Amino acid sequence: MHLLGMKIHTIGGDSLIVDVIEFGATIVGIRTPDKTGLIENVVLHYDSLASYEQQPAPRAYYGATIGRYANRIANARFVLNGREYRLSANDGPHTLHGGARGFDAAVWRLVEKDPNRVILAHDSPDGDQGFPGKLSVTVTFAVELDTLRIEYRAHSDADTVVNLTNHTYFALDPGRSTPADYELTIAADAYTPVSADLIPAGKTSGVEGTRFDFRTPRTIGAELYDTNWVLRAGGDAHGLRRAATLRSPVSGRRVDVHTAQPGLQVYSGNPGGVALETQHFPDSPNHPNFPSTVLRPGDVFRSTTHYRFSLDADERAKGLPRR
Repeated sequence: MHLLGMKIHTIGGDSLIVDVIEFGATIVGIRTPDKTGLIENVVLHYDSLASYEQQPAPRAYYGATIGRYANRIANARFVLNGREYRLSANDGPHTLHGGARGFDAAVWRLVEKDPNRVILAHDSPDGDQGFPGKLSVTVTFAVELDTLRIEYRAHSDADTVVNLTNHTYFALDPGRSTPADYELTIAADAYTPVSADLIPAGKTSGVEGTRFDFRTPRTIGAELYDTNWVLRAGGDAHGLRRAATLRSPVSGRRVDVHTAQPGLQVYSGNPGGVALETQHFPDSPNHPNFPSTVLRPGDVFRSTTHYRFSLDADERAKGLPRR
């Protein structure tokens, strides 16, 4: 894959190829075959490094690693240990995705690279965008057969709050369909209701009888979703369990999302693709009843998400993939 001005780290092969750049620890390509064997890039991306660097507000966050705090923090402030912290306000009066210069706008450094894995790191100084503590973060992108694994690790030298995710927009049929055409399933019985400016009310509500009920597969349709679902508990020894499945009837492509995180933010507001962001709930630092996002010195923030790519069993093409 070639994009103007970018050094691209390519991992994987055969049925799944992933391209990552150091700016924003960003995924710029996920290439996988459709039901005819055609290999295409199924994520939205810019065509040059300058476009990533010079994004106008509001930023699109294409494929970027999001931090220090993914999603929104109300009124750009929170209280920790009795002290109020004022943050960078970049979404009206609120903080979105870490502030005006979040991790998506940082140049990460390469730690390690092999044919199937790339590890990037970033150090966020104390006071960065208003957050306390020096936070050191690594993100690992690894391809294992048909699965992209993203692992986040972080530690801080002072009490702070952390919520990391990836903001890839999936475009499962480039140029041939929109998120409205995709079929979505979410393993959640509840969601977090929000105000008009998308700030949680501090409670959860059941999905039954609402437009937020994706417990069985159905198309996304014309409704706009910028919503956090409360994922069901459970999972394997590491807490990993299926959070969602996104499927395209046009190409036969599907992606199954597995995570140990408590929430899944689905954003369908971009007509070209849909984001499936595994994370903690928005505005958790201001809602003690939400799962805690506090990270203390000596502890390690850990989060893993798997994206498994496949084709509908009855639509698998015979023959070799074509590019």
